[in-house]
Amino acid sequence: MGMKTLLLIDNQDITREGMKTVAGRIGGFAAIKEAGSQSELTGLLVDNPNAVAVLDYTLFDTSAEYLLILQERFKEAHFVLFSDNLSEDFIRRMVFSGTSFS
Repeated sequence: MGMKTLLLIDNQDITREGMKTVAGRIGGFAAIKEAGSQSELTGLLVDNPNAVAVLDYTLFDTSAEYLLILQERFKEAHFVLFSDNLSEDFIRRMVFSGTSFS
């Protein structure tokens, strides 16, 4: 299995830049790409269907339903969600939907 592309998804430039710097220092990715909107994320996943997408759930202005649709459409992708305010119900829903979410 080859190295995966890392997708950094956040609507705040400074957060994306910080994550990009950390990921670049850690290494292990074929490429690091950024998106600040849902349409950009979808486009990147079309081009990189087995990518690892890291996104700030709260700031990205998305819904659990949208993420579940992405999971169904891009079965090879893995999503790493972070936020300072994830509800217990949301976490359960994502965890029980499969192994695509961390």
